[in-house]
Amino acid sequence: MIIEIIGAPSVDFALRCPRRKYFFDEDGHPKKNIKTYRKPNSVSLYDKLRTEDSDLVDFLLRCFAWEP
Repeated sequence: MIIEIIGAPSVDFALRCPRRKYFFDEDGHPKKNIKTYRKPNSVSLYDKLRTEDSDLVDFLLRCFAWEP
Protein backbone atom coordinates (compact mmCIF):
# COMPACT_ATOMS: atom_id res chain seq x y z
CA MET A 1 0.00 0.00 0.00
CA ILE A 2 2.97 2.31 0.35
CA ILE A 3 3.23 2.33 -3.46
CA GLU A 4 -0.33 3.69 -3.62
CA ILE A 5 0.55 6.54 -1.27
CA ILE A 6 4.12 7.57 -2.14
CA GLY A 7 4.67 5.95 -5.53
CA ALA A 8 6.88 3.14 -6.75
CA PRO A 9 10.51 2.88 -5.63
CA SER A 10 13.37 3.39 -8.04
CA VAL A 11 14.28 0.39 -10.18
CA ASP A 12 17.65 0.08 -8.40
CA PHE A 13 15.92 -0.05 -5.03
CA ALA A 14 13.38 -2.63 -6.22
CA LEU A 15 16.05 -4.88 -7.70
CA ARG A 16 17.94 -4.92 -4.38
CA CYS A 17 14.90 -6.03 -2.34
CA PRO A 18 15.25 -9.59 -1.02
CA ARG A 19 11.54 -10.36 -1.64
CA ARG A 20 11.32 -8.58 -5.01
CA LYS A 21 9.96 -11.64 -6.82
CA TYR A 22 6.67 -11.27 -4.89
CA PHE A 23 6.13 -7.58 -5.65
CA PHE A 24 8.24 -6.58 -8.69
CA ASP A 25 8.86 -7.98 -12.15
CA GLU A 26 12.33 -8.81 -13.56
CA ASP A 27 12.80 -5.16 -14.59
CA GLY A 28 12.09 -3.77 -11.10
CA HIS A 29 8.58 -2.47 -11.82
CA PRO A 30 5.57 -3.29 -9.62
CA LYS A 31 3.82 -6.48 -10.71
CA LYS A 32 0.49 -5.88 -12.37
CA ASN A 33 -1.62 -8.86 -11.49
CA ILE A 34 -5.30 -8.20 -10.97
CA LYS A 35 -5.56 -9.08 -7.27
CA THR A 36 -2.64 -7.18 -5.78
CA TYR A 37 -1.66 -4.41 -8.21
CA ARG A 38 -1.39 -1.07 -6.48
CA LYS A 39 -1.48 1.95 -8.78
CA PRO A 40 1.35 4.31 -7.74
CA ASN A 41 0.30 7.64 -6.20
CA SER A 42 -3.39 6.75 -6.37
CA VAL A 43 -4.29 7.29 -2.70
CA SER A 44 -3.96 10.46 -0.64
CA LEU A 45 -2.61 9.96 2.86
CA TYR A 46 -4.88 12.78 4.04
CA ASP A 47 -7.90 10.84 2.78
CA LYS A 48 -6.71 7.51 4.14
CA LEU A 49 -6.15 8.96 7.63
CA ARG A 50 -9.18 11.25 7.44
CA THR A 51 -7.17 14.15 8.78
CA GLU A 52 -6.14 17.68 7.85
CA ASP A 53 -3.09 17.64 10.15
CA SER A 54 -0.29 18.52 7.73
CA ASP A 55 2.44 17.96 10.33
CA LEU A 56 1.32 14.37 10.91
CA VAL A 57 1.03 13.64 7.20
CA ASP A 58 4.44 15.21 6.50
CA PHE A 59 6.02 13.12 9.28
CA LEU A 60 4.48 9.90 7.96
CA LEU A 61 5.47 10.60 4.37
CA ARG A 62 9.05 11.09 5.52
CA CYS A 63 8.86 7.75 7.37
CA PHE A 64 7.55 6.02 4.25
CA ALA A 65 10.30 7.37 1.97
CA TRP A 66 12.11 4.78 -0.17
CA GLU A 67 15.45 5.05 1.65
CA PRO A 68 17.55 1.89 1.93
